[in-house]
Amino acid sequence: MRRVLFVLVLCGLTAGATAIAQDDSRTPYELPEPAVHSADLLRLPSDARCVNRTLITVRVLPPPGAVMGLVEVKVGAREAARMTGVPRAASATVRIGSGRTRISVTGTTLGGQVVRAERAYRRCGAEPRPRPPAPAPEPAGGIVGGDEG
Repeated sequence: MRRVLFVLVLCGLTAGATAIAQDDSRTPYELPEPAVHSADLLRLPSDARCVNRTLITVRVLPPPGAVMGLVEVKVGAREAARMTGVPRAASATVRIGSGRTRISVTGTTLGGQVVRAERAYRRCGAEPRPRPPAPAPEPAGGIVGGDEG
């Protein structure tokens, strides 16, 4: 009896979970495209002061219904990454140089909306090496001691 009750409860939970999962089964391509803004869609790390790392991760977070047809990531004037057909969250990790580096991200949705974000990063300099202690000055009058001969 317990086994039958357990199987019935398990079947009921499975059916309920399946119904919840199928609530909105439309793909991002079928949903209407909402208005998108750069601040909501593109995520770049903070550019405050300087960064200690050489790799920067750019995140693209399109809302449901907004499919990015093309996303370009440029480091300086060089194209570092290109993504096409991005229906869900995606990221690209790019390497920055040792000086001041500008990263720009441009994206276009399938509906024709254009979003753009740009930040300049500066790598933190290496910790300065401590100077070795200065040698002790020699006493005035030349070499002292040695009563040789």
